[in-house]
Amino acid sequence: MANINDILTLARSGFSRQEIALILSQNPPSPAPVPAPAPAPVPAPAPAPVPAPAPAPEPAPTPAPVPAADQVNQRLDRIMELMQTNAILGSNQPKQETADDILASIINPKMEVENNG
Repeated sequence: MANINDILTLARSGFSRQEIALILSQNPPSPAPVPAPAPAPVPAPAPAPVPAPAPAPEPAPTPAPVPAADQVNQRLDRIMELMQTNAILGSNQPKQETADDILASIINPKMEVENNG
């Protein structure tokens, strides 16, 4: 099962939500069994011994069930919401200037001190 760090790593690498869901929904391919080496040939006059059958390869362990694509999409949506919320809370929004502020600056402008140094 993929953890949140795996999902975040894929998202930071540029994968889209659909691509991440596809990656997480695919089962890893099981490795092909390696054939046993052929026995060396025996000289012609001697009868060839019957080779012993190769032991059956151990079955590959079944992978843990992967969450459905909907669950992955829900997690990604939640992560996106949390990231947007943190970005908004951490941003510095400029103060909205009202009509009263504009009139006050026209009537009584702030004087800037010139430094001729």
